[in-house]
Amino acid sequence: MKFLQLLFILFSFQLNSIGQKINAGYVDYKIKIEVGRGDANVLTQKVEFIEVSNRMYFMDKVGLYVHQSSDNELAQIAPSKKMLFWKKGKYAYKHEFKDSNCCLLYSNLKTRYSIEHTKLHEVILGYACHKVLIYDDVNKENYLAWYTPQLQGGISPIGYLSVPGMVLKLETPRVSYLATEIIPQELNEKEFDIPKSKLKFSEKAFRSGIIP
Repeated sequence: MKFLQLLFILFSFQLNSIGQKINAGYVDYKIKIEVGRGDANVLTQKVEFIEVSNRMYFMDKVGLYVHQSSDNELAQIAPSKKMLFWKKGKYAYKHEFKDSNCCLLYSNLKTRYSIEHTKLHEVILGYACHKVLIYDDVNKENYLAWYTPQLQGGISPIGYLSVPGMVLKLETPRVSYLATEIIPQELNEKEFDIPKSKLKFSEKAFRSGIIP
C-alpha cells in the first residue's frame, strides 16, 4: 500500500506540467441530472438522464458559478444567472443572485459537512485528485467528491466544501458534475465583488421565506 501511495505521489509530480496551477480562470462542468423517478421505491419506473454544461469562474478563492457554458463575456451574462461563493473564517457564503437583496446563505462548514478522506485517487484533466466522502447534515445526503490541491481550495459546483482544493468531480444522489475543461484567464475583479452591503441572515430564515 505504501508503495502505491509513493507511486501516486511521483506520478502527481509528473502531472504538474499538464495540470498547471492557475489563480484565475474558469472550469466547464458536464452535469448529468437524473429525471423521471418520482418515487424511489418504484423499481419499475424508468429512470432517465439529461445533460447540461455550466461554467464556474474563480479568482483568489472566490467562485462565480454561471448557469450556462458559452463564449459570452462574463460581464454580458445576466446577474440572475450568476451565483457567488466565498469563504470567511469557518463560514461559507453563497449569493444566489449577484445583484439582488436576497438569497445570501451561510453555513457553518464544521457542522453542516462531515468529510471522510480516502486513499483513492483519480487523474482529471491532468490534475491529481483525491477522493472524499461527504455527508450533508442539512439535506441528509451522502456525496462523493474528487478535489485537486493544485487549484484553489474548497470551491465546487455546489458552493464551498471544506476540502483543501478545487472539486473537479462531484456525485450526489441524482446529479453528477465532471470538469471537462480548465482555462486560465484574466478576469475583472469587479465581477467578484462580495456584496458586503447585503444583509446576512441564516439559511433557516431564508428557507422560511424571511427575505429583507
